[in-house]
Amino acid sequence: MTKMIMKIIRDVINTHKPLGLFWAKDTKANLYIAVNNNIGKAYKQKFKSLEECINWLMKEEV
Repeated sequence: MTKMIMKIIRDVINTHKPLGLFWAKDTKANLYIAVNNNIGKAYKQKFKSLEECINWLMKEEV
C-alpha cells in the first residue's frame, strides 16, 4: 500500500498503471481516496478518515 499525491492517483485511475494499492488525501474535498489497482481495474472509494481508507484497502487485498 502506497501513499500518493492526487495527481498520481488520477493517473493510476486513468491508465490503470502501476498495479497495487494506493491512497491519497484530497485536501480540497477533505477526503481520503483509496484505489485498488491490484488487477488493473482501478477500483476507487472516498472516505472521511484515513482509518476507513486503510481498512478498505486491507480488506480488498485479502
